[in-house]
Amino acid sequence: MPACSTAALAPEAQQIQIPGRVAVETAVTGGEDWRRLIDNQLRVWLRNPHRLEDEGVDAPSLNTISLAIEVAQFLLSKGQPAPTRIVPGPDGSVVFERQWDGNFESLHVLPDRTIEHLVFDNSHLTLRETW
Repeated sequence: MPACSTAALAPEAQQIQIPGRVAVETAVTGGEDWRRLIDNQLRVWLRNPHRLEDEGVDAPSLNTISLAIEVAQFLLSKGQPAPTRIVPGPDGSVVFERQWDGNFESLHVLPDRTIEHLVFDNSHLTLRETW
């Protein structure tokens, strides 16, 4: 899969590619926040995904949550910054969101195993990629 250019992201960006899936370019940072999100949120969802239905959304499937954990572990292994938050999408997806300096980035892990990457600069869409 060809690498993607995401110039809208932080200047100290490093390009990474999830094998067979997604190329993401973003700033490098520590991994403790990733571990916390993986262990205290995604793995909790994996044990009981239906508890999310109480929040008024279609719960992500075990397969979707498992793929989100794989994506998170890969990004952690590459030293990528942790998202600001991880939320269930209304369509059974898992959404990684990150905000910094007027920018917003999201990575949607969809039930069909598609991954959508969006980047906004001051509320203007500057990048949309799907893998």
